[in-house]
Amino acid sequence: MTPFNFWLQIFEWILQAKMFKPDVGCFNMLMDAYGRNKQWAEAEKTFHLMKSFQCVPTEISFNVLMAAFSRGGQLEKAEALFDEMKESNYAPGTVYTLNCVVYFTIKVLSAINLFLPLVTIRVLAICSLSCFVA
Repeated sequence: MTPFNFWLQIFEWILQAKMFKPDVGCFNMLMDAYGRNKQWAEAEKTFHLMKSFQCVPTEISFNVLMAAFSRGGQLEKAEALFDEMKESNYAPGTVYTLNCVVYFTIKVLSAINLFLPLVTIRVLAICSLSCFVA
């Protein structure tokens, strides 16, 4: 049994047991496990499930999900979550939050750097073709 499956079984047991009420820490650990196992949709579902259990997401909750989105290249979702975090009156000022923001910004810039040469080549090709046509 992998550590991920172990955590998943424990969390499912906590959700089904009537004597335990999962807290924000349980949800954060599960989101982190999903994110590290490339199950980003499940991490996001867990974030929303947390709210249905009347657990208020903490700054750590937002950070864990932003990190999962960033690792998965889901930069739009990471940015939207960052905006939601600010709207929820969490000051995104901790080092970890800023690291998440820097990480997904670097991913965006890397994507632009990969895409920019292709666009430049295409524009130059179009310009050189138009010079021959004219």
